[in-house]
Amino acid sequence: FKYLFTLPKIQDGRLFHKSPVYRDEKPTMDERTFLKVEVDRSRIFRRDRRDCFFRELAGVLKSIKTIKNNCDRRGIRLLVVMIPDEIQVDPLLQKKVMEKQKMPEALFDFSFPNRSFRKELETRHIDFIDLLDVFLKASTSRRLYKPRDTHWNIAGNRLAADTLSGFFSHRK
Repeated sequence: FKYLFTLPKIQDGRLFHKSPVYRDEKPTMDERTFLKVEVDRSRIFRRDRRDCFFRELAGVLKSIKTIKNNCDRRGIRLLVVMIPDEIQVDPLLQKKVMEKQKMPEALFDFSFPNRSFRKELETRHIDFIDLLDVFLKASTSRRLYKPRDTHWNIAGNRLAADTLSGFFSHRK
């Protein structure tokens, strides 16, 4: 509620977080705030927190089961798209987050949530596409996330769109 009522601005009937002009290369958050967000998110990748991950996954799977049942009743095919967090594809950000927490690299597994979720979806015969590998590969040659923002930039959105388009063009 705080976000809805205090952070955005409304200009000419349109909702904006900051400026109404999008700048792909402009950071959204200061370094400290962004790092705090990513440190908070990083718990999902920690080997010593897997019990928490599996509790959260159980809740997610319960919701997906409900969605799947609703889709099946209506004859709709469900597809889950797994979207990677920036920390999963940016080794420099990984290093910063580990240093901030004073934790060794061995304590983190940045692909574990995806592997676990894929396994659960396969067991339930739910179609999915995991963008992690595509983003990992592409991130070696170009930036895919807006600086200090957590969201894709134009190149990241384009990569996701192209990947999904290719996926759908090969399916009936």
